[in-house]
Amino acid sequence: MAAWLSRCRMSVGEVKGETFIRLMEALVQSVLLYGAEVWGCGRKLGAVEQVQLRAARMFLGVSKLHPKVSLQFEMGMLPLELEAKKRCIEIWWRILRLDEDRLVRQVA
Repeated sequence: MAAWLSRCRMSVGEVKGETFIRLMEALVQSVLLYGAEVWGCGRKLGAVEQVQLRAARMFLGVSKLHPKVSLQFEMGMLPLELEAKKRCIEIWWRILRLDEDRLVRQVA
């Protein structure tokens, strides 16, 4: 990931925080949370969240000792565990609003 950030900086110049967040959401978060609608309600995402935090640390140029909450606040990022749970709740809400004769609703 450090190499990717270095290539971005070399080709584009300095990457702004907002741009970095959008790139993270589009390229990394979408892969990390793939299928979270199914598995997101019951899992702890500590290992997955470390990818997000590592990228934020590299972007800000801080050490591993920098507090997690501070990183998330400075970058305006929510923990991935919350995003996974949100997606899970949204899909269940959609399923529960389906008509009773729909197969998905009958299985749920």
